[in-house]
Amino acid sequence: MRLRVMLAAVLSAACFAPAAIAQPNQGQVVFSSTGGIYYASATLGGAALLTSSGSTYQAVQVNYANRSLLTSDTSGRVYRISSLGSTTTIATLNQGWATAMDLDQDQTMVIAATTAGAVKLRYTGTSQSVLGYYAHTVNGICRNTNSGNFAAVTTSPLDHVFDINRRTGAATTLATLTANPSGICYLPDVNQFAVTLLNTTTPLVFMTTAGSVIRNVYLGGQSGNCVTYNETQQQLYVGTTTGQVYRLNNTGTVQGSSTYSGSAISGIDVWDDQNISLNSTGVAGSGVSVAISFARSPSRSYCLAIALSMRTGIALPGSGLLNLAPDSLFFLTVCGNLPIFTTGFVGITSSSGNASGSFTLASGLPSGTRIYCAGAAVNPNVPGGLDFSNTEVVRVN
Repeated sequence: MRLRVMLAAVLSAACFAPAAIAQPNQGQVVFSSTGGIYYASATLGGAALLTSSGSTYQAVQVNYANRSLLTSDTSGRVYRISSLGSTTTIATLNQGWATAMDLDQDQTMVIAATTAGAVKLRYTGTSQSVLGYYAHTVNGICRNTNSGNFAAVTTSPLDHVFDINRRTGAATTLATLTANPSGICYLPDVNQFAVTLLNTTTPLVFMTTAGSVIRNVYLGGQSGNCVTYNETQQQLYVGTTTGQVYRLNNTGTVQGSSTYSGSAISGIDVWDDQNISLNSTGVAGSGVSVAISFARSPSRSYCLAIALSMRTGIALPGSGLLNLAPDSLFFLTVCGNLPIFTTGFVGITSSSGNASGSFTLASGLPSGTRIYCAGAAVNPNVPGGLDFSNTEVVRVN
């Protein structure tokens, strides 16, 4: 009881606070270049090879649910790669090869492929289904965790940013850009997109989710090819067509860069930055499973909560961010205060830092309702004493 009260107090207070590589660890950057998948420190130190099979790798996507890497090659194969570099082929696409991928709230892959006018594929297990056909070449795709839909950037014949309905595949144009967009990611703490551009002097743009450009960023004369975001540390990583990786904050200020290759960085992501992941059909009345992985906090006390909205990321010194709004649902559920409605919202992580929980989407919730989930593990070895998670969301269908 004392632990529950302490964790609840710490999380509640946080809501109002001021704002040698052997294998990939939490927060490290993984990226693909010619013939291999590499990883480097969060501050872009020297890179190490994770795996190389002679393939030309393209998309790179960390799989939140089982802490492995999803990648693709130009032969249409999709692979799962463990943190030790073991590679398993999990799919061969029926339409071209994957240029980019992301995960839906039900943990299926949504893939941008090259053939038949840039096909969006939904893949689960061994089955593939077409989400939509579009008369454009799609170079990047990401999930807008606030809306539940996907955003895609396209070239040929039009340089567009599209909003893609996650259920119907219907596309709505958000913006038309003057240079070839090559990648896109969502920044949940500021509710914006970051888009990389080819063949332009400002190869990174920030835009609102409605499609208005906020700022353009110069990256040393390089051409942007892919982009990803670590929301708990507010760090943006951009891969270029000539082998550089840039690190920026969420306002576009460059904080460092390294050159890793003479060829393009074709895909990029952050290893295990998603230490809370949800799996849900989004149907009111159904359950939502919560996968918990505090890799740097094994055998530690943890606490979760859910809320009806996010707030701008609140920075705690050295600890990361808490993006949950301190609303009534937060205080009702923090550390398992509703034991029938929530399970596993307080406990001890395993020796590998894992745990699991669940909560229920109440019957009668209207379509479009969003439930956000986040938490923290108590760890005196982490600056600030709390190991914060990302914020994940389920949108009711």
